[in-house]
Amino acid sequence: MLGSDGQPVPQHRVALWEIDPGAGKGNRSATRIAVLRTDSNGDVDDTVADVTHNCGFVLRLAGLHSAVLRVVALPRISASVVASSSSASTTATIDISTDGGDPGDPVTVVRRVGDQRQRVATVDLDSDGDAGFTVPESNEAVSYRIVLKRSRQHASAITRVTVPAD
Repeated sequence: MLGSDGQPVPQHRVALWEIDPGAGKGNRSATRIAVLRTDSNGDVDDTVADVTHNCGFVLRLAGLHSAVLRVVALPRISASVVASSSSASTTATIDISTDGGDPGDPVTVVRRVGDQRQRVATVDLDSDGDAGFTVPESNEAVSYRIVLKRSRQHASAITRVTVPAD
């Protein structure tokens, strides 16, 4: 923190606030998470817990505040093919797992047909952040693109999985 003369302001109290984007503009909430003291250089330093959702941080001091430091949560998504236990089965199951996706988030499954992408399914994540769907087996390997759409709580995530020829 610098004074109007450009010199550091040591030993001054500053509050660190977390801003939750919530449902959008006007519905944001802010929570004070720390009260800090500037050091001899006018700097503050703090560590926050793991960030699990999009948020922002701001320093506030006597009616003034810093610019918002925005933090975007980057979820991970993975998919695997589960082999059918029945030799008579004509479908394959694809299991989807996320770390950072929220229950109810839609996941879109897409495959390329010629020059076009074709939506195969949209499934919602369960309470564990997982989902699954079945696809018909084919004489050729078929690749699928699995997309977790971005939300107010996290960025998007994409993975690919290939169902081998039967």
